[in-house]
Amino acid sequence: MKLLVCLVMTICSLPVQVRAADQAPRYEITLEVRVSNRGGPGYIEVELPFMEPSQSQRAELKRKPQSSYAVAAGDRINLSLNYEVKLETTSASELPAADPPGLVTDPDITKAVTMIIPHDRISPREKALRLLNFVNDWMTYDDSERKTPNAREALAMRRGVCEDYALLYAALCRAAGLPARVVYGLRKNNKAEIVPLHAWVEIDIGAGWQPVETVEHTQLSLADATYIFWSRTRPEIQIKWQSSKAFAPQFDVETTWKVSR
Repeated sequence: MKLLVCLVMTICSLPVQVRAADQAPRYEITLEVRVSNRGGPGYIEVELPFMEPSQSQRAELKRKPQSSYAVAAGDRINLSLNYEVKLETTSASELPAADPPGLVTDPDITKAVTMIIPHDRISPREKALRLLNFVNDWMTYDDSERKTPNAREALAMRRGVCEDYALLYAALCRAAGLPARVVYGLRKNNKAEIVPLHAWVEIDIGAGWQPVETVEHTQLSLADATYIFWSRTRPEIQIKWQSSKAFAPQFDVETTWKVSR
């Protein structure tokens, strides 16, 4: 009798290697994944998160790994996903956004909006600005705890990481009648620091979707940094494990991002 188990693992911000520092619009992005099997022998299938089409960049998949592996106890598998990205406007057909689990609107979110925006006699742009200022005044950046980001908890706890900021801002915008969606990708700051994976928000206040940085930023724009889009759904690594014996699956997964130009 074979045992089939599917594991879903969210990619976290782990060590990043950066090469080059010029201002060229082309980037080579590599996601390296190391899967260590701490369980018994069997077969695994590893599904990596591929980059979605975007109208703000052109991405070409240069290398992808095989997906199926036979593993023994203690085996370690190295996988690599490589893209060449050029930051330019395209006519790509974007995939529909699937809301992250933490993008919720409940009575507390709605109540907060009525306090921030007491009436509707202001423009969509002014609404979006007031909500963004509220998020930055209300929240404190804190990555000391590993938890699943959630808009409701971010409002209650008043702290979190970039995804908490983005989820809260998107939820507030939606409660105020402004279309909003969360975006995931990489942020490269001017000092060559890479933030993987970063979350920001796209809003529509009458002129189409526009990106907004929500962490320590009070303008309806991105910050002074390079943003590389990955997906509108949370990037996750999925592992399916199969064995002829009742071994419990035990895996350690590490990720490293490399960005060069």
